[in-house]
Amino acid sequence: MLQDINGKILSSPLGKSHIEQHWKNYERYEKEKILSDLTKKRLTELIEIKKTETNPFIDSAVLISELFTEFGAKHQFHRKFNEIFPDLTSGSVLGMQLYILLIEDSVQWIFHKSKKADHLYSSSTYFISK
Repeated sequence: MLQDINGKILSSPLGKSHIEQHWKNYERYEKEKILSDLTKKRLTELIEIKKTETNPFIDSAVLISELFTEFGAKHQFHRKFNEIFPDLTSGSVLGMQLYILLIEDSVQWIFHKSKKADHLYSSSTYFISK
């Protein structure tokens, strides 16, 4: 579950009749199951690790950067992503995927958005309030 810093529960923008273009782009990524399932699995694992920390906190830019570093050594993620989605930015797409995963998570996370609108999901922070 995800809420903003004012306590408002946030819901998924996916599947709505009117969504912004960046979410339409994310839906395109989600349909590419090989890549989206790969990143979803690893992001879910990283979220679970974060939840075990004393002060659970996710800096999406750092988490996504770590994921890219890991995939750079083991996978051809970057090449495949850029071939399939030359018009998308992988960091932004994975930032949106992280946002969706935290909405779906059973733990209540608090979303603190970035001040830059164009980096809304790739540069956000999330934490669990105790």
